[in-house]
Amino acid sequence: MRTLRSGKLAMTLALAIAFAAVFAVFTAEAEVSSTALEEAGIVYRQVEPCGKTALTMNVDWGEEEIPKILDLLKERDVKITFFVSGKWAEKNPKLLRRMYIEGHEIGSHGYGHKLCSKISDDQVREELTKTEQAMEPLLDGEELKLFAPPSGDYDQRTVDICRELDYKLTLWSADTIDWKEGSTAEVITKRVLKKDLDGGIVLMHPKPETVKALPKILEGIEEKGLVPGRLYDLEIY
Repeated sequence: MRTLRSGKLAMTLALAIAFAAVFAVFTAEAEVSSTALEEAGIVYRQVEPCGKTALTMNVDWGEEEIPKILDLLKERDVKITFFVSGKWAEKNPKLLRRMYIEGHEIGSHGYGHKLCSKISDDQVREELTKTEQAMEPLLDGEELKLFAPPSGDYDQRTVDICRELDYKLTLWSADTIDWKEGSTAEVITKRVLKKDLDGGIVLMHPKPETVKALPKILEGIEEKGLVPGRLYDLEIY
């Protein structure tokens, strides 16, 4: 009798463990689905294959490299998306104006490069609205539609505020990590070109090695049969 009871107990325990595991998986999938649903139409890391790759550059420093980048892009007739902080724009209005006049897409990188998940709702809104006030006069009144949160840091509140203020929050699918020590032009190029770039979003910064890598990155994208361009070209808005 003891053996029979022990067997039943073991079976009951095994079933309970199995049920708990299934429930945990189901709950996790539900949470992921819920998050994806809440971010739908607002947060972008990559889009469906479309034969294009968006190149983005976050700008809160590096003004000494920007003219070189603009010269290179102009020579190759390529337009990209620059995410500019409001504070940088106020200090470098001529460079921002040149980006815009030469056909590049301008997005918001916040005003003071603050981490959205670490500040209040009102401060997140202020980061966006102060940047608009600083930049839109230099963009002939064109409204900012894109927001790249500093360090890619955001939370559900940030998503909700972007929805409220009619912004698309954009991240990346290929990161150059060009700010990291040891990120030579060769390393940066390999990091980008090993990724799936069809519908992808490449993140860069105005670093000297990135300037050196950019021609090879553009060539590599084109060799894959893709067209390098702006986030606008991915038709996310």
